[in-house]
Amino acid sequence: MVMAGDATDAGPLLGGEDAVASYAAAIAQQRGRLRAAWLSSSRDTERIRAQIRAVDATRSRRQAELDALIRDSTFKPDVSHVPRKRVLPAATIDDWLQHTGNGDWAVNPTIEEKFDLNARSARNMFEQYRKKAFGGGA
Repeated sequence: MVMAGDATDAGPLLGGEDAVASYAAAIAQQRGRLRAAWLSSSRDTERIRAQIRAVDATRSRRQAELDALIRDSTFKPDVSHVPRKRVLPAATIDDWLQHTGNGDWAVNPTIEEKFDLNARSARNMFEQYRKKAFGGGA
């Protein structure tokens, strides 16, 4: 194994001490480039992970709301019904998520409001069905 101190002994074999210094400088420069690339990739990866955590948190909360709504209802939804196809507009991460500082992300409040509106609408439809089915209060 060749140790760092052996570089001066290997100088004559590698073309002289100037060549060894040149190789050492090139290696150090390349190491710096690799470190910069690694740091940049690490930041990108952490940003994406934070965005995924934000989406997962909202999805989990919305799934829990839906599960509670279905559990509390007296009938199960008709899953054989195929809703009309909706065309969603193209969206970017910036449309759905917002940076909240310290590397954290959250679902955009306007998107959250739309989810809330849909959840309220679903609850209201279940309540209306319950009133029709049982002739009165819920």
